[in-house]
Amino acid sequence: MIRSYKSIRELITTLERRGLYFKDKAKAMKLLEQYGYSEIINEYQKIFLENQFSGTFIKDTYFEDIYSLYSFDVELRNYTLVAMLNVERILRAIASHTISEAFDRSKLDYLNRSNFKDGKKYKAGYEIDHLLSKIKKIIHSGTQPFKHYKQEHGNCPPWILVKGMTFGNLINFIKLQKSEIKSRIIARCYGVEESSITEELKTFFMESMYLFLAYRNRCAHSGRIYNYKSSKAKVSFCAPIHAKRKINEAKYRKGFGKNDWNALQLALSLFDDKTPAKLFDQNLKDLLLKYSHIFPDSNDFLTQEMKLLPEQIQAILKD
Repeated sequence: MIRSYKSIRELITTLERRGLYFKDKAKAMKLLEQYGYSEIINEYQKIFLENQFSGTFIKDTYFEDIYSLYSFDVELRNYTLVAMLNVERILRAIASHTISEAFDRSKLDYLNRSNFKDGKKYKAGYEIDHLLSKIKKIIHSGTQPFKHYKQEHGNCPPWILVKGMTFGNLINFIKLQKSEIKSRIIARCYGVEESSITEELKTFFMESMYLFLAYRNRCAHSGRIYNYKSSKAKVSFCAPIHAKRKINEAKYRKGFGKNDWNALQLALSLFDDKTPAKLFDQNLKDLLLKYSHIFPDSNDFLTQEMKLLPEQIQAILKD
């Protein structure tokens, strides 16, 4: 059944009946009009309720507390999106350079199906067939710069093709490369020797790319992010990597370093270009300090909702 429309004033009256207080009711009305009742209240009230069934707010809860959590999440989302866009930029550059180099003498052949792995099998073909079909549409789209390269040069080089790929297509494009090229791309992303790229590291890299994609899309669609856990994308436990954040198998089984902020920060930290990781880590720390006053029982909230490790929280809040 569709609920009938209620004015902002009526909604505020309902919130007051449920035990919510307002420090500045006029300002609250304006904020709810600007950003939406559903976006602020429905999305962020949960942790301020006595329980999810009664809908009654915890004693002495103010609208401004809920709005602060909303603001925290907006800032966190913006910083996360910037980090993901930086990863995407790095990946596009390294992938196009590596593939261009590998097919230097036969650029027309770099999209030959035999140069790829099949990937998953579907009813209508393999994963690579779906990807090559999407790539063909990009090349023949009639938009620039693809049209120019097709007309003037008869082909679309890798450094131009990647401009038209979605982040998801780019990740699949790398995933389906033959082992040697994939290893080279990973080695260049991480700034290590190709010989050090194990199958375990390849798996972690690809899984982390899909985790980045999940967070990127969540941010791009303005979804709540502070307690987001992707249901599909997660990284497998990798002892040498997870040890950097003091996450053992027991902690991993509890969800730490799987598809949370720990996993995201670990994956970012492996890149040779440390700027995105350092900026993100510092921004997250600053945000937690800035908004620490609105986290109910800080340690429990940050551990349960954000899956941050207690020792991390203590170090941040101590500062």
